[in-house]
Amino acid sequence: EEMARRKGFEAISRNLLVALSRTSPERLVVWRGHLGGEVVAGVCVARHGSASTYLVGWSGTAGRAVHASNLLLWQALLGERRRGAHWFDVGGIDRKRNPGVARFKSGLRGEAYELLGEYWYA
Repeated sequence: EEMARRKGFEAISRNLLVALSRTSPERLVVWRGHLGGEVVAGVCVARHGSASTYLVGWSGTAGRAVHASNLLLWQALLGERRRGAHWFDVGGIDRKRNPGVARFKSGLRGEAYELLGEYWYA
């Protein structure tokens, strides 16, 4: 949440993640990257049907220096494939606020799509 505020983007809420973990813990997988015995990055993936979706990631200073999130996301892709997933949604690509992750995701050569957006009507 702090990183999302700092970088100016909206992330999946903590409440939703907690609810998912309580109601369907078998559907969430957390991948952690360690460097020198310290956790330096993490990736959370949700499994739904024959697809998986990257929900949230985090990388500390040491993790960013070695691109740990890229490795974890790649490992998550491979792990979900081994678990039977046929599709993997890597989430949004924000070239302006997160160029390093955008470069990595774009390099996967997946099928890009855009959503209209969410709007409230009062």
